[in-house]
Amino acid sequence: MMGSALGGAVLLNACGTGGGGAPAAPPTAAAPATLDEIVAAAEAEGGDLIWYLPGQADTAQALQEAFKAKYPFTNPQVQSLVFRDMANKLITESITGAPTADVFMLPSPFRQIFLDNDVVVPTTVPAEQALPQDLLDPDGFAHPVYILLITTIYNTNSMPSGPPKPADMADPQWAGKIAFDRVQGLGQSTMWLASWRNQMGDAEWVRWLDGLQANDIFVTGSGGDTYAAVLRGDRAFGIGSSNDINAQEPGTPMAADFSYPPVPFVQNLWLTRQAAHPATGRLFIEWALGEDGQQTLASTGRSPVLQTVDSPVSVSTLLPEGIEPLPGTELRDFFGRTNEYVSILDAKWPG
Repeated sequence: MMGSALGGAVLLNACGTGGGGAPAAPPTAAAPATLDEIVAAAEAEGGDLIWYLPGQADTAQALQEAFKAKYPFTNPQVQSLVFRDMANKLITESITGAPTADVFMLPSPFRQIFLDNDVVVPTTVPAEQALPQDLLDPDGFAHPVYILLITTIYNTNSMPSGPPKPADMADPQWAGKIAFDRVQGLGQSTMWLASWRNQMGDAEWVRWLDGLQANDIFVTGSGGDTYAAVLRGDRAFGIGSSNDINAQEPGTPMAADFSYPPVPFVQNLWLTRQAAHPATGRLFIEWALGEDGQQTLASTGRSPVLQTVDSPVSVSTLLPEGIEPLPGTELRDFFGRTNEYVSILDAKWPG
């Protein structure tokens, strides 16, 4: 049985979209075409804003203060929530008609759940024109705000020559040496493992998963827990993110393998269907995706989506010459059929 956000969301989906009990969604305002129109609409609305994000107190404070400084008429109110609880909270509020966020921040693997439960609405903002087009949601629901580069991370004391290539990780010689976070959490391992289906083909992907399953994976609670387990030496390597490597102290014996294209784990902003302040929500999305917002995110150690931002954590700075992230288009099948993918992974690593 699937757990955490996915399991709850599947249950709520069955209750929330099949019957007629959900309250009618309020009408969604037409998306303004220009920045001036977005600002004017937000001012006319009063400038209030409620947004949810998972943890990340430093990010919340930095974005709240910088947005307020740019648009003094706004009143942004942030609720920092536990990652695993956010999706169910949003779905419950959508189904019951309870007050909810105008905008929230969660990654792309939650797309199918939110669309199935009618939580979000599409919109566009001018700042998206400058972003990598392969990372944009073709239907306008998810709005990319920063990137984690997901790859194999390893303890340099245990593996001075680096970890094996992904295709070789299923070899029995790596039994008892690999860690990754629980696949039901829709976190780093879920997306990384899913990304290989399109690259390998269905039959080879399933054989590879079978080999990994036989290798006694140490399943952790989160990507951060995987980093800590590998650092402690509980396992030699695992699936992790650039963010943990970027944040570590100099001399820490941990590194990321960027000898092959990492998977872009994109954190998105979403506009809710029941937003009380949709115009200010759009203004916040526009600002966060633009130069000011992207610079603010980079200052917290998050890799900006806007490629022109010059920062030590920009994607172009982190990756060696000749290596680019896996194109976002390679992940669209996963985003459209997330439940199917997770059912396959859940059968290998239940819980």
